[in-house]
Amino acid sequence: MKKHVSHILTLVLVTGVLSAVWSFQYVSPAEWGNYFKAQLNVGQTASVEENPMNKIAQELKNREEELDEREAELTKKEEFLIREIAEEQERRNMYIVGALIVVVVTVLMNFILDWKREEREEGMLRKILRRTNSNE
Repeated sequence: MKKHVSHILTLVLVTGVLSAVWSFQYVSPAEWGNYFKAQLNVGQTASVEENPMNKIAQELKNREEELDEREAELTKKEEFLIREIAEEQERRNMYIVGALIVVVVTVLMNFILDWKREEREEGMLRKILRRTNSNE
């Protein structure tokens, strides 16, 4: 029985070692270190003495952040103006379409009224011609 237990323990140990080696193939030691640091809540900090290069780098970083904020504001304003212009163009298009409809309706009414008037005048002319023919 002791032989079987030792074989099983050897098998478990070999399997554990092989799986650990296999997992290290795909994960770098640095990633394992980060994982274990995160599990242990271990952190590290570093500081560098202030020097002109650090100051300039920090100023550039601050300036870049400020410019990014300005760019975001300008983008918002630009989008607002584009929407306003589109709405204004839509209103103008509606006015133009309305005016065109009024013009087309007016021209059609003119043709219809001219046609009716001509029919009426032809009818009156025929009556006059009949009367004159009947009077002769």
